[in-house]
Amino acid sequence: MTFEEALIVLLAAGAVVLLFVGLAQALDNRPPTPVRRGRRPGERARGRRSAEPGAGAVEPAVRPPASRWRNPEPHSDDTRLQEDDPESLAALEAAPLPVPADPRLALLEASVTLYQGAKHQELLAAVEPYLRSTARVQSGEATRGDSHALSAVWSLAGLSRQAMGDSSGAQHAFGAALAAAPEAAAEVSWESCPPRLAALSVSVGRRLLEMAERSAEGGTERIIGPRLAQVWLGWRLAVAPGDRAPVALLEHAHEALADGYWEVGRALIRRQDFGEARALVQQGLDRGELPAERGAALLELLSTSLTEEIGRLTAPAIRGTADEHQAVVALETAQAMLAGPVDAAMPPAQRSAVTRRVWRGYAKLGIRRLESENFEAAMEVLFTALGMREIDARRQRQVRNALLRTLERLAEIGAGAVARLLGEGNRPAAVEVVQRLLLHIQRAREEGISREELNVTTARARQLVERIDEAQVR
Repeated sequence: MTFEEALIVLLAAGAVVLLFVGLAQALDNRPPTPVRRGRRPGERARGRRSAEPGAGAVEPAVRPPASRWRNPEPHSDDTRLQEDDPESLAALEAAPLPVPADPRLALLEASVTLYQGAKHQELLAAVEPYLRSTARVQSGEATRGDSHALSAVWSLAGLSRQAMGDSSGAQHAFGAALAAAPEAAAEVSWESCPPRLAALSVSVGRRLLEMAERSAEGGTERIIGPRLAQVWLGWRLAVAPGDRAPVALLEHAHEALADGYWEVGRALIRRQDFGEARALVQQGLDRGELPAERGAALLELLSTSLTEEIGRLTAPAIRGTADEHQAVVALETAQAMLAGPVDAAMPPAQRSAVTRRVWRGYAKLGIRRLESENFEAAMEVLFTALGMREIDARRQRQVRNALLRTLERLAEIGAGAVARLLGEGNRPAAVEVVQRLLLHIQRAREEGISREELNVTTARARQLVERIDEAQVR
């Protein structure tokens, strides 16, 4: 089904609904009940009882707690959608449906009506051709209107999939809606937006805010809902800038978005997803959606948590442990944390202290392996410590000395191994021993150790090469 065909089907369905409503009213002998905004069922009866002579004051019925996102007070605009007033909703749905000039707006208007009627499968079937046809948005070729409309349609698809219990599909749709959304709330305006769609957009914005409020603590919906709500509420304000209800909802959206960054950021830090948490905070600060003071507090929490985790990871290598393999894995994990984007979240002095702790873990482990004559294993961790450029030359001196001692001992052991292997006639194995020693020497040179410091090891390696050559001549 093409986009145009889907639009024709939706408009035809709307016409059938209007025809049915008109026939029902014509067959009904009673005059239609006038729509009274702001009055709830039962209020007129309670008013009559209180006005009767001698009647005592009637206590108003206890109303259920209002949603946090419900409009704070009635508004006089007839296009305002009151979700808690079924008569108002029915009147709005029965109003004439002028076809918007922009087919994207027509599709949106019809899709919102389907969503209000809980016709989620019909909505998804209707918008699918449009979503397929606008794949070019992902490559950045869409116009501002395309981006705006695409974000709105994707958000409706996400709400419908969520209502159908398709969590993964909803997450995908909301992610696509965010990717297509305008960069700033100030860009959310559409001069040609018809009043009906503008009124319905308040309802969708409220639903998105309620979705965020109901989501699990630390869930990404805490950010997705308020950000997409801003897109929808902007349409209403473009048509009626003085409408106090969407203005209040938009203020709630700003507050909820800042709260969402805070909660999601803290959840990521608790899960030790430090790089993702750092990126989230930076995104919120760059977009102006996370207040600077709250961003600074999150960065401080991130820095503290990262320092504590690195201290835990490096403790086995520094203090000594029987499981040296696990100690190396922990050191590599700590070093990877520092190599990510989180380093910018740490004050320079704190980052230097944490880096030195990781270096000390490698250095101590390498020296212990040297002393236990586990030379090949010592070489690996000592080279890693020497490769940490943030460490000053004075501290690195002990690593360089340990590395030179390890190379000299490897050369001594290699000489004995070459003599034995040549005596057995196993020249290829002898060549392999010398090649490994030469690779260690080359790596030491790449790490900044001078030729003079390597003289002893280099001379012995040269002697071994000559002995192998002589064995081949004989």
